[in-house]
Amino acid sequence: ESIVDSGMPTSAIFVSAVLCRAVFVRKRDMVTIDLQISFIDALRRRLYRAIQDAHWSFIAKERLSHLVKALTTDIDSVAQGANLFLQIPAVAMVSAVQLAIALSISPLLTLAAIGCGGLVAILVRWRRGDAFQAGKRIMLARRAIFDEISDFLASLKLAKSHNAEEHHRLAFEAAVAHQQIG
Repeated sequence: ESIVDSGMPTSAIFVSAVLCRAVFVRKRDMVTIDLQISFIDALRRRLYRAIQDAHWSFIAKERLSHLVKALTTDIDSVAQGANLFLQIPAVAMVSAVQLAIALSISPLLTLAAIGCGGLVAILVRWRRGDAFQAGKRIMLARRAIFDEISDFLASLKLAKSHNAEEHHRLAFEAAVAHQQIG
């Protein structure tokens, strides 16, 4: 006796399956978010302790804004990179299944698509150096903006008392303009 013959509508089975999947996906996402937050917090604490325990010579020559950026933006970038790295096995498994299905349906077309993808990968690898250099320029430009913001906020009271806000605004505008050119 099939499910349809038993009187249970197919739509009810589908809705039940979708609801079950939604519950599992939500639980998985909540656990993943908790793990990510724990990882970020542990990394941030470790960096904070390292900065705290650093020798005075290092602290004296390092800009305050670099340390603040390391404890905020850079930690978040590392966490995002770690998250993407951890997704590689799942993506690889899904890709392998999709490749197997595609090969079973149309081996010739699948091999042609793999060849085109390989050609694109070679071209991307060839241009990777340009992208890396562009990324490095953007990173340095953003660091300059962050430095300018940090310097401005650190000296805001003093700047206001001497009517020097315009100097900080012009330096910030120059840093932003440099990012757009870079």
